[in-house]
Amino acid sequence: MPSVPSTAAVSGGGTADAVAAGGALWRVWLRLGLFLLPLALLVGLPVYLVNAYGLFPRASIVSEAVRVENAARVNQALLALVSFTHDPQPNILLGDSQMAHFKVAEIEGLAGQPFSNLSYGGGTLAEAITSFWYAARTVPLQRVYFGVSFYTFIDSSRNRIAEAEHLLDSPLARFASGDVLEATWNDILAQFLHHAVDYRPAVDAATFWQQQLGELVRRKQSYPASPQTLRELEEIVSYCRMHGIALAFVIPPQHQDVRDRIAQLGMQQQYRAFKATVTALAPTYDCDVPNPITRDAGNFQDPFHTTARAATLIAQSIWSDRHAWCEAH
Repeated sequence: MPSVPSTAAVSGGGTADAVAAGGALWRVWLRLGLFLLPLALLVGLPVYLVNAYGLFPRASIVSEAVRVENAARVNQALLALVSFTHDPQPNILLGDSQMAHFKVAEIEGLAGQPFSNLSYGGGTLAEAITSFWYAARTVPLQRVYFGVSFYTFIDSSRNRIAEAEHLLDSPLARFASGDVLEATWNDILAQFLHHAVDYRPAVDAATFWQQQLGELVRRKQSYPASPQTLRELEEIVSYCRMHGIALAFVIPPQHQDVRDRIAQLGMQQQYRAFKATVTALAPTYDCDVPNPITRDAGNFQDPFHTTARAATLIAQSIWSDRHAWCEAH
């Protein structure tokens, strides 16, 4: 009869096989680690050391001015949300780049209260709405200034807030974020290679001015905001009333050329309807009115964005309650 291997022999063989398999697996992981090491050194280490958006608990190796400039140019929503998360304030600004031009330090000096600016370049109405609810979950709010203009009073699928929240919650995702990688590279170029990225328009100022006015034609095709978006704004208004939060809408100033172009496009009735809708929702500071500031092109970088000096005058009009350049409704 053929001999039957003993239990000990079988057990020993199984152990040897397991050891061999474990050794093979360890070698696979070692090879994978060696393969990924250059990638970690070339990508992971710079992302961590540069810390373009302040997502890591360490100081950046680039100057603060360079870091903030590049981060804001690539994704201002992410930069602002990270800053707010690290130091949340009960008083906030919401909106797009028109509201982002207001300096928090100036507002704090006028209002005597701490503020955070959650307004973003290229911001959409959807992002402002989502940012409000993020802020409300983060800190008990006291005052909210919600910027909305005729230009932005449309629906948009663009919403960078969910991705920003994901990066805040998922450290590993930060190393694969396209915006983080782009800002990191721009920081390295500026700080160590002395080749700062030029974010200025590729055309002269007069051409850029007209190009910006041309954007109103595109807005005409998608105006106005949908009933669903209006309901979302009404929910914010109701929430603020229920929780004792002072909410005010701000219609930022725009140059007279914008109002003239609106008339040329036959959108005056829609423009008036926009203002009526906003002022019916909550107290509103309407700064998009004819006056010496909005008639003077010297107060604007382009038709939609004021200079720093003009933004200071508008801030004084709102937060010192003088209402010199804005109509209060």
